[in-house]
Amino acid sequence: MKSVITRRTALAALGASAFSRAALSQTIGGGPAPRIPSAGPLLCCYSQNLAKVEYPELGIIAEQIGYDGVDLTVRPGGHVSPYVLNVDLVRAFESVRAAGLELPMITTALTTGGDPTAYPILAITGRTTVHLYRTGIWSANGVTDKATRLARIRNDLLSLVFLGQRCQMTAMIPNRAGADFGASIAETDAVIRDLDPLWLGYCFDPSQAVTADDPDAWEPALRLALPRLKAVALQDCVRTGSDTGPRLEACPLGEGVVDWSRFFSILAEAKFTGPATLHFEYRASDELSAMQKDLDFARKQIALHYRPKSGT
Repeated sequence: MKSVITRRTALAALGASAFSRAALSQTIGGGPAPRIPSAGPLLCCYSQNLAKVEYPELGIIAEQIGYDGVDLTVRPGGHVSPYVLNVDLVRAFESVRAAGLELPMITTALTTGGDPTAYPILAITGRTTVHLYRTGIWSANGVTDKATRLARIRNDLLSLVFLGQRCQMTAMIPNRAGADFGASIAETDAVIRDLDPLWLGYCFDPSQAVTADDPDAWEPALRLALPRLKAVALQDCVRTGSDTGPRLEACPLGEGVVDWSRFFSILAEAKFTGPATLHFEYRASDELSAMQKDLDFARKQIALHYRPKSGT
């Protein structure tokens, strides 16, 4: 989805926040959920959701929507360009924290430590309190032999782990539906099994692990990823029909095929407290209200499953 939210439209809409929050409480019932307890995951704005908002205002707008933190994009087309980041990256961090939000992770396009932007990104970020970064996507790039492709990707990951150790940065592989590396957690696990989980893990998205034929496929994938789980990406999808067969389309949280009660109960049982970055990739007539609704849905799920047990 291509964001149409600009600084002007965001601030204008948030200026009427009292009205929008009242309407939202009627929609989801019981009013907006309280802030998440410290034991639970931190709900973060995936900054690409607000792609047209410049980074000096990013923290202010994300805070007014209701997020607890920001997952900052540091990649071509992101909030911070990897080619001119020396000053911009530090200022972006400062602007988010000045709004009272946390910045637990960044999202990059990095797939090898040999990328000329890799060391500057990881070295500057690693000197802060941010020590998690989501990698880019490994596409086939014309390599048809699977063994050759996986061997190359393993070498790339080794270079990222080595660089991450130097910079105190942990890489997180995203899972994305399709033919790219990471789509299959089982395949990815076979490639990285002997690499140190301190420096290499997953950012797991349940909506990218389901298939049109198996809406519950995310659960075995999540359980396999749990020992290396560093962050989760939250988005939902709905099964639709087409001339070429069933397919999955992005939709609001709680309106798709992902069993969120089950998902958050598994996270709570595993005592997962890493960042949860909310993606927004479906069309909505009022994008800010839709983001707030997704956020409140996730917050209520976390409050429900992470609440202290009676007698503890």
